[in-house]
Amino acid sequence: MLRATSTALTTLTTTLTTTLTTSTAFSLSTLAVMTALLFAGPAACDLETPPASDESPCVDAEAVQSVPGTFVHDLHSEIVGEDFRISVALPQGFIPGMEPPEGGAFPVIYVLDGYWAFGGAAELARSQAPYSIPHAIVVGIAYEDTSAWGRLLRRTRDFTPTAWDLYAEVNDRDLENRLAQGDSAPFDHYPMGGAEAFLGFLQDELKPMIEASYPVDASDATIVGSSFGGLFASYVLLNEPSAFQRYVIVSPGLNWDDGLLMDHERAYAETHDDLQAKVFFAAGGREREERLFKAQYGDALTAELEESYRMVERIETLVGALESRGYPGLEVHHKVIEGENHTSVGLPASSIGLRAVFGSQYFFSL
Repeated sequence: MLRATSTALTTLTTTLTTTLTTSTAFSLSTLAVMTALLFAGPAACDLETPPASDESPCVDAEAVQSVPGTFVHDLHSEIVGEDFRISVALPQGFIPGMEPPEGGAFPVIYVLDGYWAFGGAAELARSQAPYSIPHAIVVGIAYEDTSAWGRLLRRTRDFTPTAWDLYAEVNDRDLENRLAQGDSAPFDHYPMGGAEAFLGFLQDELKPMIEASYPVDASDATIVGSSFGGLFASYVLLNEPSAFQRYVIVSPGLNWDDGLLMDHERAYAETHDDLQAKVFFAAGGREREERLFKAQYGDALTAELEESYRMVERIETLVGALESRGYPGLEVHHKVIEGENHTSVGLPASSIGLRAVFGSQYFFSL
């Protein structure tokens, strides 16, 4: 395991400072090469407890070499009982030990399903800053278990607020058949209902580590989630909205447990007169077509589950309910992205959504 030491970072910072003040030809590529040379090594870093505020963050050399300015932490959650792989992308030209622009702090964007969504979000943030969104630090949340079954079953556990019999009956049966055919999986059924614990992990374990390690503005946090990740982000919005200031919610599973989150929306409205957040919802225009296509190849239970999604209708219903409350602190947008299905909508929707919640002057009219 490799950890960058404070001494090493101090040495690099001194060198960079000297270079910056004596040469006008210093480039981002020079920064990337110097950083990669400092952290050269084959192993991922290990960070099981949040570092002290003056301790340099753990660095993954291989990640720095392949994506300059990206660092990786291995973080164990006592709350969830899970090992997470946390990737952090810094704005171009910044490394730990160097002050952010004008001594300030960066907004932080937390990306769920980091094993596929982190790279796109990181490059979007870098390429669009400061043109249409501000410079930001992007944090990708993934699991140390990188197997397909490991990710699928764990995200079902962590992103769902309850257990749902219909989903369990359809998917547990499929998992049982696959295990019987020789597949391996970390569970013999789909675990569900872990959203409250996962939110606790974000609030009490991940955020403190990020805030102690990087110059982030703790009062300006964004969450990006798609599919079950969108379900989780919607759950947070309707139960603990102050956890994030901006929400990019893509193709959320609002059908979960017979539309349970609409009950959460009504319960929130009964006890609150404001909801302070900037929110963007999106769905693909061909999601319904995709679901009906899948439904024709399953039995009656599968067809019932696939038919229940109705992404566009459910988003419009939830957005309509939120708008009807007249919350003074709520800014909400939604968009149907034509030509996209459930799995293809994530990237374009995240791009549009980040510009929307940051109030980009280049954000086009919905």
